[in-house]
Amino acid sequence: MTSGADPSSPSDDDDSVSGSLTAAERRHVVAQALPMLASYFAAGVDSLQSENAVASTSSEDPLDEIAWLVRLRVLLAAAEKIDPLVQQILRRSSFRYQRAADVSAGLIRGRLDTVKYLRSRHEISAPRTFPIIETRRRHDLPENTLATAAVVLLLNEIRRIPLERVPDNSIELRRVRQAATRLRRLLSHQTLSECLEHAEGVLRRREIRDLVATVQRRIEAGHIPNPEAYGAIAEWVEDFDIGGAASPGDLEWLFYDNRFDTRLFEVWALRLLASAISHRLGSPDTTRLLLERSSGPIATWRTAGYSVELWFQAGLGRLNVGGPSWEYVEVDSEEDPQSFGGIPDITVVVEDAAGVRTPVLIDPKLRQRASIPGSELYKILGYFGNLPASLPKRGAIVFHCPGQPRSYRLTSGSDLEAELLAIGVDPFDEMTGTQFELLAVLATELVPKSAIVRSRGPADPSNAESVEEWANECQRVAVAEMEASIDQDSLERATKNLRSNLLETWELLDQPTRRMLATAEHFGSSATQDMDHSGPLLGLAAGCERVLRLHAAAAGVLLDSKSTLGRLLRQYREACEVVPGREALPLNGVLRSAGVNLAEMRALIDEMFRLNKRYRIPAAHADVLEEDDWIRGRALILVGDRSLLTRLVRSLQSSGGPQQLA
Repeated sequence: MTSGADPSSPSDDDDSVSGSLTAAERRHVVAQALPMLASYFAAGVDSLQSENAVASTSSEDPLDEIAWLVRLRVLLAAAEKIDPLVQQILRRSSFRYQRAADVSAGLIRGRLDTVKYLRSRHEISAPRTFPIIETRRRHDLPENTLATAAVVLLLNEIRRIPLERVPDNSIELRRVRQAATRLRRLLSHQTLSECLEHAEGVLRRREIRDLVATVQRRIEAGHIPNPEAYGAIAEWVEDFDIGGAASPGDLEWLFYDNRFDTRLFEVWALRLLASAISHRLGSPDTTRLLLERSSGPIATWRTAGYSVELWFQAGLGRLNVGGPSWEYVEVDSEEDPQSFGGIPDITVVVEDAAGVRTPVLIDPKLRQRASIPGSELYKILGYFGNLPASLPKRGAIVFHCPGQPRSYRLTSGSDLEAELLAIGVDPFDEMTGTQFELLAVLATELVPKSAIVRSRGPADPSNAESVEEWANECQRVAVAEMEASIDQDSLERATKNLRSNLLETWELLDQPTRRMLATAEHFGSSATQDMDHSGPLLGLAAGCERVLRLHAAAAGVLLDSKSTLGRLLRQYREACEVVPGREALPLNGVLRSAGVNLAEMRALIDEMFRLNKRYRIPAAHADVLEEDDWIRGRALILVGDRSLLTRLVRSLQSSGGPQQLA
């Protein structure tokens, strides 16, 4: 890896710069981390403030899941804005005078209605009553109805938020409850309470846009004495997105202030790492919102007997990788020792088919270093020392490095399974994505390449040729992995076993085919009942395919490097027809000259098609190929005189003997 400084000397505290993000970096990081960030809820000090709009950067983000979380923050910002606007209206609200008839008992309190009084002066009542006319202020005007509707609208939107999912001690829950209380208090004011019934009817009939237009016309005509305040409330209603969205456009949202930068950097790193792992393994099988991080991993990928878990702020004891090695107890205390744990910011746990769990510890640190971040790396080494000694030591530091992104790799000569990365990132640099891909490789390196290829799936699952190409790649990678992993002693024992069972068929095979079959046989027989048997079955199928390809090559059939088994089988089936097509004529001639029974060959090719469909392609698809499928597939290929391999070798050997196949 490269560096702008001497990596041989770990940096000391005096070469670090205290971590913080610029305003531009903060907006950029928030946008990139939105799907996770919106679901982060903090307790403690009240540090929420109004921020500029947020926007999603990817069409693949799970926006439906986090829409209500963004919506909650947008509504909080809206409540912060509407409260002072309505207060301005209430201080100088529009009204009209209305004359109303009333009765005053005992004394004349108000303007006497002379006409009514003269008509009723002979009536006797106790106490004496006097008809009067009162002039009252009425506030049920369009502009006040609009202000009332705005408050009701916001309050209704808040009620739709599933607040039961918001943590009890979170800042957001406290602020949303305060906002709802303020809004209800506004509605109790006489000016708004007079308009409440009308405003609710406007919202129910979805006529609020028409009401906005009416108010704007009254403002333009000079009929409203407080045009600034009422104009602002009309503009607010126009801009307010009633339906709600995860990307609120030009709206503001309420978010944590710059004191949250350290945690923001961690969530951003978590988001980019999750995306990089998904790029390698496909979409996660399960996900959690960050507000549910205490319940388990944030995301889990499962493929071919392996699982990859992504944890955020989980203590070492929760990872189920073995208890911490260190314990502590107060001196002279009689209490039992307690585990000395630790909480890495991010942990990736890889679990294999045998249930062995291996953690990769990752700490994002919002500090700038002139060289390698030694202090932070020593913290990861401290975590390593507290884990069970049998576990591989793998981890990374992500540090802030604006303008000069760089990375370091640390290894231990005494421990070949130990590896540390130090990745200096610049959120604006295009290299950042590549750096997190490197981090994803470190985190998932224990997952075999064959499992990763299988997890990606075919480019087009609905296209048979695309599925064939993907199965070919799965088979090629699985065979290569097994051949690279087998030791000579195991290979010799598996070879002896197959030779004693296949007899003359074995003698007709070339050495690479023998190695391929023996390797698959070893790993298939060594796998326990609950382990994945996909690789061994693909290896046996590859042996049959190689026999067919060697014959095709000897017959002069042109095959490119991407030619699939399905395409090869179709060529042979065409060559076995009574009247083959022009392209199959050369192969037909070779088969006839070798004395091959075309009818039997056609039946054999049909069985190869069934092998491909029933076992080979499912072995690529299957998360875990069960032992029973391996046994049946192996029997079809290897067991008895009617096995596919034996019949294929006998059918294809020419009158010249085994040389064409060996």
